[in-house]
Amino acid sequence: MNDLAVLKTSLEPKNVTALRTGLRVGENIAVYGFPLSNRLAATGNFTVGYVSALAGLGDDSSKIQISAPIQPGNSGGPVLDHYGNAVGVIVSTATSAIIADRSGVAPQNINFAIKANIVRSFLDANGIQADSPPQTTKIYEFADLAERARLTTVKILCEK
Repeated sequence: MNDLAVLKTSLEPKNVTALRTGLRVGENIAVYGFPLSNRLAATGNFTVGYVSALAGLGDDSSKIQISAPIQPGNSGGPVLDHYGNAVGVIVSTATSAIIADRSGVAPQNINFAIKANIVRSFLDANGIQADSPPQTTKIYEFADLAERARLTTVKILCEK
């Protein structure tokens, strides 16, 4: 229902990103992932933007709307605040062609993420502990945040 999955592995994470709730419209955010991985940098891609709205399409309260550019391949990647906490998980983008066809307007940077509280509930429901308290003291410069994201994000390929 929320486009989340649990994957089991024998790998032990060296770094784990804490979840933070309580976002506000206008907060700076960053996105890290592997968009268009067969065409863009295989090492990952970092973009920045803002929280545009505290709900998704149709006022979906399980999502946030962000302005950071995303592409296919960003799905499942973190949305980070300036403290390095995950405030969401990338899930979708407003498809330009479909919206332009219906409204006559081509959307720009209308992207969506699942809110951290939904992610936390999903983890709890699946018996996964995510008890790291959110970081609220050190504000990261974007380059440092990108490096932190690189260390805590793993590329997963799904093959049909």
